[in-house]
Amino acid sequence: MTPFRGFVLGLRQVEVRTALESQGLPADLQSLPPPLGIILGLSGKGLLERQATPPIRVVAWKFYLLATWAIGAVLFLATVAAFLLRLDGWLRILLLVATVVLEIGAMFATAWYYARVAKREPDLSGLDGLANFPWDVFMVPEAAILMLGVAMVILLLTFVLFALWLPLVFVVLNGLTLGELWRRYRFVLVEVGEVPSERLRWVGSALLQKGGVLSRSWDHYLTMEELRRSVARRRRQARLQRWFVLLGIGSLLLAVLYVGRRYVPPDVLDISVLLAAGFTLCVFLVLMGSLASDRRSYAALA
Repeated sequence: MTPFRGFVLGLRQVEVRTALESQGLPADLQSLPPPLGIILGLSGKGLLERQATPPIRVVAWKFYLLATWAIGAVLFLATVAAFLLRLDGWLRILLLVATVVLEIGAMFATAWYYARVAKREPDLSGLDGLANFPWDVFMVPEAAILMLGVAMVILLLTFVLFALWLPLVFVVLNGLTLGELWRRYRFVLVEVGEVPSERLRWVGSALLQKGGVLSRSWDHYLTMEELRRSVARRRRQARLQRWFVLLGIGSLLLAVLYVGRRYVPPDVLDISVLLAAGFTLCVFLVLMGSLASDRRSYAALA
């Protein structure tokens, strides 16, 4: 018998607690509203397919780091703009000092995360590919500034997309789906002490019967037939998340084109808006079809 930690998507906390109490299992349950779960990336394929589910605080640290680097990106770009536009000297110095201080703080926070957290949860570090990065490019000052600028823009756009834009899109889309999207993104983390595997199997079976999507950490306790259903639901959830993120990217691109319409040539703007609108509409239709199809499939697999 070993302690268990896993999570369930698509069910309310009271439904999960009822399944646990039916087997007499005391558990620590943590539920998060879907928009916050989207911000922390709790419903993505990466966490769904992890054999060992990490605590929420470990996942949240990646968001805190992203937010810190995003603020640093804003200051970095503002500093570059201040020097290019030859603004007042005191303003350039102030921006430069603030950028350096914040970036150093972000680097120390990232190093702390990697040393204290990622060693215990290596799959969450996201730093495995850094060893193969061509760091020699930073030996050329012009290339270093260009690479840093591109990296900061990507970091900033990533933060805006996941922390601000996707939750907004989710709220709007949830109204169009009459609450179906909210139901699909409910998140409940389950932590149980040392209990017999047989009792956890009954809990997992009950959660599947209720329509829940179980993380991979439940697979060890399921029968072959239940495992097949659980894997199928995880794939459907990952597909839904993929279409949802693509919808957010397309709609964010439309918003950026609208805000910057004064700085884009009319011909280029028209073509860009047409392509972005067509892409967003296609993804929206596929997403709505996926929701309808998954609802029928869940009923068939239950």
